[in-house]
Amino acid sequence: MLDAEQELEEVKREIIESRGLIIKTNNLANSLAADIKAIARRQAGYERQFTWNSAAAYFIFAALTFIGLKLASDARIREVEREKEGLNRHLATMKRELEDETRRTEERRRGAAAAESFHQLIRKQERERVIERYPELPQADFSEVEKAYFREVVARFRQSLAFDRYLLGLEEQRSGKYPEALKLFEASLALDSAASHVPRVQLARAVTLLKLKQPEKALELTTKLVDQVKDKELAQEVYMVHADAADKAGSIEVAKETLRQFARKFPRSFYSTEARDRLRDLVRKKSS
Repeated sequence: MLDAEQELEEVKREIIESRGLIIKTNNLANSLAADIKAIARRQAGYERQFTWNSAAAYFIFAALTFIGLKLASDARIREVEREKEGLNRHLATMKRELEDETRRTEERRRGAAAAESFHQLIRKQERERVIERYPELPQADFSEVEKAYFREVVARFRQSLAFDRYLLGLEEQRSGKYPEALKLFEASLALDSAASHVPRVQLARAVTLLKLKQPEKALELTTKLVDQVKDKELAQEVYMVHADAADKAGSIEVAKETLRQFARKFPRSFYSTEARDRLRDLVRKKSS
């Protein structure tokens, strides 16, 4: 009986211990489950964080790659644009050079044609047409040698024509055609106002003006000639015409002084007797 009770107590104790062990085991299992859940949550967090980090890294990589490609593309575009601008400038330069060369070729062709045409007139001795055409020539199209040659020829033709006009004027003057003579003298001066015969042309103009009853204009001309003429023979004629112009213009004192100077400078002149007689007449005219 006693043994049965002891066994029962022993069984109860074992049951109690087993129950406690079960409870502990359950608690440990629950704790382990909680730990596993916490670990799972942390792992899920880690995975989410890794996913976001991977996404961010991928985005950053993609952005950097895009930026790099964009920068490289922009640099290449700029390089291509610079090359294009350089080619355009080179093309524009080539076009200008082509246009300049075309223009120079046309100028040379035009100059050669003009020079040949002008030279034909020179060979034919068409002096008036040569002088008339000369200002119209395209000087820029000629060489320096051609320019010098044409200048020399035109100057020679001008001098020749001017002298011819002077001689024709003298013929008209001797024929009593004074208006025609005056026009020819003026034409001579217009052709060449620096030739050696110009003082003689001016003197002839003064004589013609006296014939046309324009002593004031004649006096103006001879007043300048008196100081300019260096040739003694021509100077004698100038003094005599100057005195005549002053007399007819009413400048008696100028006429008298001119004749006195003439007598002092040219005491043995062919005109000495005439000068003395005219001076005597002027003195008498003044006295009366």
